[in-house]
Amino acid sequence: RNMIVKIDKYTVLIDDNTMTEIVSLQKGDHKKECGGIILGSITNDYRIIIRGIPKATNDKKSSKCTCIIDKRIAQKVIDDIFRETDGAVIYIGEWHTHPVNAPTFSNQDLQTIKEQFSSNVIYTNFLLMLIIGRKQLELSIYTNNKLTSVSSEIRG
Repeated sequence: RNMIVKIDKYTVLIDDNTMTEIVSLQKGDHKKECGGIILGSITNDYRIIIRGIPKATNDKKSSKCTCIIDKRIAQKVIDDIFRETDGAVIYIGEWHTHPVNAPTFSNQDLQTIKEQFSSNVIYTNFLLMLIIGRKQLELSIYTNNKLTSVSSEIRG
């Protein structure tokens, strides 16, 4: 069930376990947005492997059209996985759900990814943003001050 997405000069592989998580989120209740961080590995030849999308939403502050990432929870997950994998798996972006069939990033999403890129400690020259809808996902890469997106059907 791995998914391969070509975006800009990158090839992004979403591993099997992560696709299972995406399918379960896609089939969720959609009463509130939820979200979290994207963990993964990168290779020298512009290949990115998404290895997990742990949830880190503060549900008390989330609504149908907003999700707030709990930075403490997210940082603990990032630190733990970095330590467990000797730095092989790192923070490479953020994800959230949209309560629509075919999601697209909003102005708020664009603003958020720009802020994350400039304020977070990152080890890449890009950040990914994954938006999970009911039937499709949108994967975006923010690099060189621009956001490039591709949409793909979720096959569950």
